[in-house]
Amino acid sequence: MKATSIAALSSFGRRALTLAALATILGGTTAPALAQESDPKTFRERIGEYWHRTVNRMESGARAAGDEYHKVRDEAARASGPAREKLVEKMAVLSRKWAIAREKLATSVELHAHSLGEEYTALEERARNSTGPAREKLAAEKAKLHEEWLAARSKLEATLSSNMKSSHDEIDHLRDHVAGASESARARLAPHLEHLKAEFHKDREKLAEYLEADMKRTHDEMEKLGEATSNTARTAREKLSARYHELRARLEELHKRNLADEGR
Repeated sequence: MKATSIAALSSFGRRALTLAALATILGGTTAPALAQESDPKTFRERIGEYWHRTVNRMESGARAAGDEYHKVRDEAARASGPAREKLVEKMAVLSRKWAIAREKLATSVELHAHSLGEEYTALEERARNSTGPAREKLAAEKAKLHEEWLAARSKLEATLSSNMKSSHDEIDHLRDHVAGASESARARLAPHLEHLKAEFHKDREKLAEYLEADMKRTHDEMEKLGEATSNTARTAREKLSARYHELRARLEELHKRNLADEGR
């Protein structure tokens, strides 16, 4: 019983440290307060609520920064001469602000997914070492936590894909404006263009890594079903097969886009 309690605290301790790290990144103080919660069940619920609030706040901030950027970009497209150049410089400033907001969002979602993954691994170990009613209870907790983790991973992949599209579009827009800008303006915009390229490549590499991991996990789950012929097994296998082919198509599309972008 004592070992189980230590394992539980260890799991929650990892999440508390992750929350503290996120609070530092975001400049908040909520995570340390959560870490003082003594009841494990309440702590788990409050952590989940904290993460949802954090991600919603980051998404709202990223959307607002993107809307502000697009408004000025549209104004710059209608302007000409010195007015256009001035708007392009303002657009670059807002682009940097948007890029920072996207990076914070991706960081928060990734930390959440990793935290849930670590807690799930710890829960699996506890379940293996338990018997009777305790094992059944842990199995139910594990199933619920697994669903949360899968949802967080899907959210992370969607966030990385969205961030890639945003940075890719910004690169195209800024390149168009840079083409007609003065030499000094091009020099000022060059560092940010490089930053956007780095952001795009980083997100693409991460997305490919997660897709490959999801493909492997899905394939392993299909293998575990073996030659089972029950209706339940057949339905599960069909769902896994559809998921596997979806992931493979997404990964292939990502690699095609990689080749196309490298030729730019």
